[in-house]
Amino acid sequence: MFISHIQESTKQIQSVAEHSYNTAKYAVDRCYINELKDLVYLACVLHDAGKNTEDFADYIKKASENNTSVRKGDVVHSTAGGCIITKLISESTGRTKEFVAELIRHAIISHHGMCDCITPDGVVTFYRRAEREKNLSAIEKEVYSYLPKEELNKRIEKACIEINELLKRIVSITKRDERLGDKYFYYGLVERLLLSLLVDADRTDTACFMDIKTLPQAMDNDKIQALWQELVNNLEVKISEIKTDKPIDIYRQEISECCKLAANEKSGIFRLIVPTGAGKTISSLRYALNHAMLYSKRRIIYVAPYNSILEQNANVIRKMIGDKNLVLEHHCNIVIEEDGESQRYKELTENWDSPIIATSAVQFLETLFSSKMSSVRRMHTLINSVIIIDEIQFIPVKCISLFNLAMNYLTEICNTSVVLCSATQPLLDKLPSNRLIEPKDMVIDSEKYSAYFRRVKIIDDTNYVAGGFKINYLAEYIAEKIKNVQNLLVIVNTKSCAKDLYINLCSITSNFDDNDKPLMYHLSTNMCARHRKKTLDKIIKNLKQKDRKIICVSTSLIEAGVDISFETVVRSLAGLDNIIQAAGRCNRNNEYKQGNVYIVKIADENISRLKDIKKAQDAMNSVLHILHESPELIENDLLSKKAMDYYYTYYFINRMSEMDYNIPEYDTTIVDLLSKNKIGYNNLVRSSSNPPNILLKQAFKTAGDCFNVIEDKDMIDIVVECDRRSKRLINEMNSNITLGQQIRILRQLQIYSVSISGSMKNNLERQNALYQLKNGGIIALRKEYYSLETGVTDIPAKMDPYHY
Repeated sequence: MFISHIQESTKQIQSVAEHSYNTAKYAVDRCYINELKDLVYLACVLHDAGKNTEDFADYIKKASENNTSVRKGDVVHSTAGGCIITKLISESTGRTKEFVAELIRHAIISHHGMCDCITPDGVVTFYRRAEREKNLSAIEKEVYSYLPKEELNKRIEKACIEINELLKRIVSITKRDERLGDKYFYYGLVERLLLSLLVDADRTDTACFMDIKTLPQAMDNDKIQALWQELVNNLEVKISEIKTDKPIDIYRQEISECCKLAANEKSGIFRLIVPTGAGKTISSLRYALNHAMLYSKRRIIYVAPYNSILEQNANVIRKMIGDKNLVLEHHCNIVIEEDGESQRYKELTENWDSPIIATSAVQFLETLFSSKMSSVRRMHTLINSVIIIDEIQFIPVKCISLFNLAMNYLTEICNTSVVLCSATQPLLDKLPSNRLIEPKDMVIDSEKYSAYFRRVKIIDDTNYVAGGFKINYLAEYIAEKIKNVQNLLVIVNTKSCAKDLYINLCSITSNFDDNDKPLMYHLSTNMCARHRKKTLDKIIKNLKQKDRKIICVSTSLIEAGVDISFETVVRSLAGLDNIIQAAGRCNRNNEYKQGNVYIVKIADENISRLKDIKKAQDAMNSVLHILHESPELIENDLLSKKAMDYYYTYYFINRMSEMDYNIPEYDTTIVDLLSKNKIGYNNLVRSSSNPPNILLKQAFKTAGDCFNVIEDKDMIDIVVECDRRSKRLINEMNSNITLGQQIRILRQLQIYSVSISGSMKNNLERQNALYQLKNGGIIALRKEYYSLETGVTDIPAKMDPYHY
């Protein structure tokens, strides 16, 4: 009996055989794709075969005694299992068997760190690793003592039959329409799913053994069904309590009923197109719970682009289902105060083992494409689930092809249902390649609701000043507007523009009579999350009181999903999707007879480095040209579906070459690296007179390493002091504390962090405004460089007494 793990306190031994069987059972129980079960079993029972050696036994014993002569990873154990499956399959013939071997061995060699099948320079990772494998005969003999060879061969035969069926389903997607993507990309997602199940099962069994816990059982269908039924009942009670005094409430109810009806449809991709303020959070939740109940889905995953939307709507979900403990919120602003709860939260966010997940678009996309093992581990939780993607228009252009193909795979192969929510749906199913399968509309006649929810008029003032407004003139323009309305929101494209405009407006309005002097607010990501939330709470409170005029100057962070309403909105020229989202913050609940949204052009707004905004402006200018020259083409209405379709046509036509996620350093794309990997395979062919004929050519690690949802190469995070709590935490981090205390404080400091550019960092360093904390490698900002109005500043701010 060879050793897999040694428990630290009791020194109890877990054998390789026990761990292998436990891992296989755990993974197979959570594999809700029947055609993968035997493949999963084989990968799991063989994944640690390389531990069946004296070298590893010696290593693990020394490691358990904290012997400094050994380091983690000194003895590689993640190749032998792949060698065994390759040898077993080489004893018979068949292309399917070879593919089964490729899938299993790649999962095994990657279970402690993602690997490329073929690297960009043409190296087949498995063969390179297999050359260094020693003692294979002895390892085989030991493996066959607890895994009879005959049983493995039977499993291989079953796996081949099952994989053939799965491949037919994949090929049927691409045969239906070649524009739905390359079959090799989908093969790659099969591999990632297999690896996800293996990694989660391996880590869970290891953690349970080391913590002396029982391996958790998967919730059976009867229990999950009963849970969904209970939550549906809770939701229906809450919905029945919603007032329907106004016509707008009745229309929201109608939309909600449409979504409930759509829950009867079988799994697929759905589209919820409703105007802003139409109640899509509750309506989509109603669909998800009813659909999950009817089709025995394992979990519901709600995805939002910004943490502000996520936090707000996660709270709505908790309130509507009546059980806050069932919702796992996973994003960077979560703070867990107690150490025990913190460890539990860490475990849950690693495997998403919760009925309802509320997570960010960054976490969701990383789950599908990042090379980080924590991301890979979560991927299998997307099987047989309901996924709600809120504000779908915010998927980055570079990620569009990857997103489309992943959604096709999840819905066609994994029995998952996906709901795309937005008032401004991009034409993802109309692209010339790598397009989304055409979604089913949950609300059939959605345009009629656009008329019912028509609360605003959009006014084009981009030519109000030739060449666009200077900041001081824009401030005067806004100051005149506030004289005739109670409150006004200004949304601009850059943080520097927001700050400059705010300062100019403060100066102008300071000369107003006391009765007319507005409360002034500023919002941007130069403010930490805690500061932004406090400011937003104050704005909402003062808007409800209606006793003072209000001006808020914000970047785009306020315009999507934030439940807030102003009488008038001024929006700097951007994409039509942004403008319509901004309009969603105007007269949201029909409080006013009519709300006005003014589009303005700002000459002083520097967007030279903001390619997405510049391209969106160009497309929007084309739509504005139609509005003035041929208004009938868009029904003389910027809020019409035709206007939105024209906008996305103009916007996408100039960005097709970006949608596969370009990787300039390799002169390729992530889509290609995750499908045929032409660069890697061509280099392999050049360097070998007899290159191996393999189906899995993907460069998974290279693609995953290059994948970033947000480009932040020049950005660094700093912590700021903006209230008493942040001051205390910074002081604690600067004192003599244990590693455990450091981790706890770091989590709490997340809501006091701000990402700054390299140039801002350089400016602050020149003024000695940044300093390194004693622990955690954290950079902190001196308090005089944090304004309680506008956040981080490279000019010392006048610090008011703490008032949060």
